Amino acid sequence: MEWDRVFITLADERWVEISAKDSNEASVRENLLRNQAAEAHFHGLKNSHASAVDGEKGCEEELAMLPLPFDIVILGMGPDGHTASLFPGASRLSDALDMDSEKLCMAMTPVTAPHDRMTLTLPALLDSRQVYLHLSGREKRDVYERALGGDSVEEMPIRAVLYQDKAPVDVYWAAK
Repeated sequence: MEWDRVFITLADERWVEISAKDSNEASVRENLLRNQAAEAHFHGLKNSHASAVDGEKGCEEELAMLPLPFDIVILGMGPDGHTASLFPGASRLSDALDMDSEKLCMAMTPVTAPHDRMTLTLPALLDSRQVYLHLSGREKRDVYERALGGDSVEEMPIRAVLYQDKAPVDVYWAAK
């Protein structure tokens, strides 16, 4: 694989230092960007601003340098039906889900999880040739089935990904 032609970013990031155990970037650097894969171009979402809201413009500028559409977006899903950092009850959720928004990212403050976050907006996530939803465990399977049984994206934001026709979505579930 020609890793020097690969661009990688995150669907979301907790607004913590990159050295923190909760940093998604730290996990990617430790587990993916190794050996030949270290040649990939990584664009993180966390920048030097003290808050996600203050860092939003800089993050948007960084993301604008990526080639779009994305080839692949890989998403997970939380037990409350959130994906990326599109959390139920977050004050800016409807703005982040707005398909007419031209924003690539948005600062979010979840009501059910720690840390302010930076998330790709729904239109940015769906500007992809393929979306993969990766789930593991019986609990996530149950949440996924609940998501398929309703229609409120505010209640379970994963529905906004599942109930759209802009990007194909494949769901992979592992028992453990």
